[in-house]
Amino acid sequence: MYEYDFLIVGGGYAALVCAGYLVKAGFRVGVLEQAATVGQPDEMDSHGGGSAHNLIQHTSVMHDLELTRYGLEYVDLDPLFFAPFPDGSHVFIWKDLDRTCDSITQVSPQDAQAYRRFVQRWQSFAAKLSQSFVAPPSPYELGQYLLTTSANDRLQWLSKMPAMMRSYGSVLRETFSSPQIQALIGGVVAQSSVPPSAPMTASLALSYPMLHEHGLKLPQGGFGMMKQALVRMIEDYGGHIHTNSSVRSILTRDKGVVGVETSEGTRLSARAVVASAHAPNTLSLLDVAILATPRPRLPHSATARGSGVLVHYTMDELPDYTVLPSPADGSPGPQHKAPQLICPPLDHLDGAYADSANGRSTPELGLTVMPYSTGESSVAADGKHTMALWGQQNSHQHSPGAGEMAVQMLAVLGQYAPNVKHAVIDKVFDAPTDQDAMVGLQHDSMTPLDRLVDQVLMRRLAHSMNGIRGPVANLYLIGEGTMHATGRNAASIILQDFSRRYWR
Repeated sequence: MYEYDFLIVGGGYAALVCAGYLVKAGFRVGVLEQAATVGQPDEMDSHGGGSAHNLIQHTSVMHDLELTRYGLEYVDLDPLFFAPFPDGSHVFIWKDLDRTCDSITQVSPQDAQAYRRFVQRWQSFAAKLSQSFVAPPSPYELGQYLLTTSANDRLQWLSKMPAMMRSYGSVLRETFSSPQIQALIGGVVAQSSVPPSAPMTASLALSYPMLHEHGLKLPQGGFGMMKQALVRMIEDYGGHIHTNSSVRSILTRDKGVVGVETSEGTRLSARAVVASAHAPNTLSLLDVAILATPRPRLPHSATARGSGVLVHYTMDELPDYTVLPSPADGSPGPQHKAPQLICPPLDHLDGAYADSANGRSTPELGLTVMPYSTGESSVAADGKHTMALWGQQNSHQHSPGAGEMAVQMLAVLGQYAPNVKHAVIDKVFDAPTDQDAMVGLQHDSMTPLDRLVDQVLMRRLAHSMNGIRGPVANLYLIGEGTMHATGRNAASIILQDFSRRYWR
């Protein structure tokens, strides 16, 4: 008799969502997480803690798993972005298109009109593209989303396909005349760790108009609230969350998985194991003799190799931007309620990626300032502020230490908001090598979106050949690189395999 139907290795977003679907279907589910807790209020790691909250808005996960009932609620971020520039100008991107164009007019009236045309032209395309990447990764599903039954729609899509083959840098340079607007949208797209000159990346820029439809969300109570809600849901349905439980080996019998052994020597049995660690790391936990075939190599491109350092700050003051000073009483202005982007020009952004690829730190640092307490006051003490500073384009192999990088990042922000140099109370570093060790990556991907378009399609189609089924019976792989970032698609495949549908 197995103790569990499914053991989920890892307590990340995909793992918990998958566990939620399985436990709601009536299965006995256990989740093993090596950390002491699952979900902290100020949690936002460099492997998708912020993006997960926006990706989930494109799926039915919130409804299916009743996460609102378990305490997950969102507030809208508006403005969506604030970007100061060295020439003294600044731009707000609001959810409302008219308001955004009014802001861009202050920098370039010509680009304000170009921006409106860009959003209106590509918005329906962006919606289809967005839906396709949360669909189950099969040729049929991708085709269903990307091709419609309307002959007119098919012609429109075919006419737009050549643009997708280009780099996003060339699209932005052709569409906008001002370096500021090129840099701003380029800075947003660069969050996917792709340089502007990379071919077949235009869709990353062409999906940008979706921001004006869906906006950005901030979870009430902090970034860790999604995990906390998922934990409550799983436990309410009878599942178990085992923290401080690192897996030492995956147990097999008769060429099939039958459970795991933790680093403390505890053995847990299960009908199947679902591993959310990076696939090569998961396979290393198996007895090599049981692997009948060589471990598969997935399509890979060295271009999408950007990385970075995340620093969490506790501050006495919010950044007081020279181009738009804070209110006299020190309260947050609209510039503090949005992610704040320090955007180098596109040419410099390409140079930063080249530096990263060659193991050099870059002077052309792109920064994102993520607000915590301005969007959700409960995550900071009275009169204090919390924020995260993300420094993009940093090499894994030869980057400076997290402390050195944090000093460099704060100095760059200080060029736009001089007060930050003296406003820091405390800080916590989150370097890429630390994150790799924590979630079991091997410099492969920073977020679920860290892919070029050709990689995304090839990886998704490659995985569709065998779903998420591992090379050993009763082993499922849902970690980074398997393109089941929401966990929902993974659960649907597992439920089909076990053909048991019971909803409480």
